[in-house]
Amino acid sequence: MSHAQPVSSAQISKKPQTTRAQWIDTTRGIAVFFVIYHHVLLFIQHNIGLSVPRWLLLFDDFLILFRMPALCLVSGIFLYKKVYEPADKYWVNRVARLGYLYIVWSLFYALMQVVLVSVRAETNLTTALLHWAKVTLMLHSELWYFFALMLFYAYWRLTLKIPKSIQFPVLLTIYFLYATDIIKTSSWGWDHCLHYLIYFMIGAWYGTKILNVVPKVSVFQGITLTAVFFASFIVYAIWGFRTYFPWAEAFVGPIALAWFIWLCDQIDKINGINKLTRYLGFRTLPVYALHMVILDFVTRATLVVFGLQFSKLEYLLLPWGISIMVTLICLFIWKMTYKVAPFMYDLPRRFYR
Repeated sequence: MSHAQPVSSAQISKKPQTTRAQWIDTTRGIAVFFVIYHHVLLFIQHNIGLSVPRWLLLFDDFLILFRMPALCLVSGIFLYKKVYEPADKYWVNRVARLGYLYIVWSLFYALMQVVLVSVRAETNLTTALLHWAKVTLMLHSELWYFFALMLFYAYWRLTLKIPKSIQFPVLLTIYFLYATDIIKTSSWGWDHCLHYLIYFMIGAWYGTKILNVVPKVSVFQGITLTAVFFASFIVYAIWGFRTYFPWAEAFVGPIALAWFIWLCDQIDKINGINKLTRYLGFRTLPVYALHMVILDFVTRATLVVFGLQFSKLEYLLLPWGISIMVTLICLFIWKMTYKVAPFMYDLPRRFYR
């Protein structure tokens, strides 16, 4: 993950809701696929030790600008409907659910450490489990987005009575401090939470306006936005990417997000493709939760079959191919398991109010 609002009983049904803005689901589906793609590149580079071409890293920098901001923004958009929801129901259905899932999937990943150690003699089980416990407690694992959503939902409810005019400048300041790397914690999970909180809150504050504006953006306006974004990204790339010029990310990020939302709305209008993106968008949470484990096995199996030497074209196709396989396997596993083990994907029903 990632990622996205929690999967409810409506979301895991075979017939998704039809009253919501469909571009929301397309946005979530495409964004979570890009998250998988990012983790594939990281896994190939750091776990396998392959030298990833510079141009692939540049493309990943391109995706960084909008994939997680998009997931955070759309996760907050429908919260305007929850303003008058009873507090106990909200805290259980939103906050407690995400905390529960963070714990459940952290335990699942710890169990997977045992499985992986059993097939890798060079790894020590105690060391592996201690490492996973550390990264879980420090919010330094790939599951950080579950915790982030729990934090975001809690923050929204606790600050309902604080005017936006007070909150916005504070959150904007926090955004710039973390987006520009002026302030960094010892955990990139916490850094991401503080970096992306403002996107979530913009979705929560201006959800109705966003839902009304996005479908009204004309093709000309979209093309203009595309030109502005790509021009900004070229400057961003020339200055050495986010590693050397992090200030660029702070300014280009919002432009990139607006462009991506417009693009997803256009993609959602294409029959056939929109069915796939919406389907994935409704199942963002289980895909986000499962993909790191599946990625490990699929990547290693792929490299065993095809070896470690690739042409430029193969380097281009490899991460996309692995990402597609991982996504499809995650969806298959979810479909086979959610009925027999729904507690893996949602808070047990007896806890709902």
